[in-house]
Amino acid sequence: MTFSIHRQLIKTPQGKIKYWRPKEVGREHYHVGIWVEASEDELDTLEFVEYKLHASFKKPNRISRARGNKFSITVWTWGMFSIEVILHFKNGEIKQIPYYLSYDLPADNGENYTEVEA
Repeated sequence: MTFSIHRQLIKTPQGKIKYWRPKEVGREHYHVGIWVEASEDELDTLEFVEYKLHASFKKPNRISRARGNKFSITVWTWGMFSIEVILHFKNGEIKQIPYYLSYDLPADNGENYTEVEA
């Protein structure tokens, strides 16, 4: 079985990257989707996926049972960090996949970003 973890910056319907600042002088946080990529048959073998995020998150342990969305979660983050992704199979098996969340931000020419409320 081939499972891999993917991510994408979440954009508005107009294609702009969403960000928010928790404080007026705080860092920009970006909305990121994270999910499991595999064949449809392989995804059907999963019961749920557990994501262990950086300890600085209010809820660092997340579980997704959203098979229709490839067991995705979304997070607001200002940085890059390691995630422990744990696949829980319907047959009781468990597989851990280490993943380093990173993303590239395009230059801001005034058209690429939009501030939102989280």
